[in-house]
Parts: sequence; structure tokens; C-alpha cells
Amino acid sequence: MNNSTEDVNCHECNARAACFKRFLPDEIELLNQHKTRVLFRKGETVCKEGGFSSSVKYIADGLVQVFIEGPNDRNIIVKLVNTGDFLGLSSICGTQTYSYSATALKDTIICMLHREAYLELIKKNGDFALEVTRWYCRSYDKVYKKLGSIGFKNLPGRVADV
Repeated sequence: MNNSTEDVNCHECNARAACFKRFLPDEIELLNQHKTRVLFRKGETVCKEGGFSSSVKYIADGLVQVFIEGPNDRNIIVKLVNTGDFLGLSSICGTQTYSYSATALKDTIICMLHREAYLELIKKNGDFALEVTRWYCRSYDKVYKKLGSIGFKNLPGRVADV
């Protein structure tokens, strides 16, 4: 199966998040040089819990389910990641392995930016760093609310939540 997509120049991409619009031309060029654009077909694994994280993943188009693997093939769905969202941000300053798994729920185009290049962009551009931090905080707020909701409901309520 060929998972590559056409090479899209970041200067011309319509799928850029608001945080990417804060880049100067030389920063966009750095982004362009250190990214790989990949098509994940429905059902394919985007990342695996415990796997090495070498890139930050930006969902250019599609839908991804993020989950934690449990015993006996039981998984906890943590969140759905949509167009304009990120995966793997914790690899920038935290652990270099994934603490979750993710699967494409439909055909999904993901731009993967090498983590060192991403870190360089954060260091260079404070506005970009602030936007990413805001996104990250909103994302974690949703996860905490979901965990609280799942933790304090009985079985029918948890099933309804999922």
C-alpha cells in the first residue's frame, strides 16, 4: 500500500493551523524542509503506545482515535483528534515514547515534523510557542474532564460517554 501523498509546499498549504500562520518565511521554509506528509488509511495505526516518538504529528485532514491499551485487549478511548490537532507534543520536552496509541478512523493526512526542528521553531518564535501551549492546555483540559466523567459514572454512564 502506498501511503505517500503529494509533496505540498507549506507556503501554499490550506490546512495550516492558526499557530503556523505566525511563522516568518524562513521559519516556514524550515518547516517545509523537515516535514513528511503521509496518508494513513482508515484503521491504520498512527502511533503505538511505548513506541519511539521522532516527530510531532499535525492532522492536516482526517480523524484519529487516541486510546490507552489495557489488559485483555480492552482499551480506554482518551479522545478523538481532528483536523488541525496535534499528536506527539509531549515528545518535545517530555518522554520520547508515546504514552498512548492512535488509529485513523478515516483516511487521514498527517504532516510529521521532526521533533528537533519543531523544538527549534518553538525557541525561535514565541507567538508560535504560545499558540501551541494554548492548544496543549485546552487539549489536556478535555482529557481531564473525560477522565473525571468516566471515573465517577456507573457502567451505563461510562458506555454512554464513549
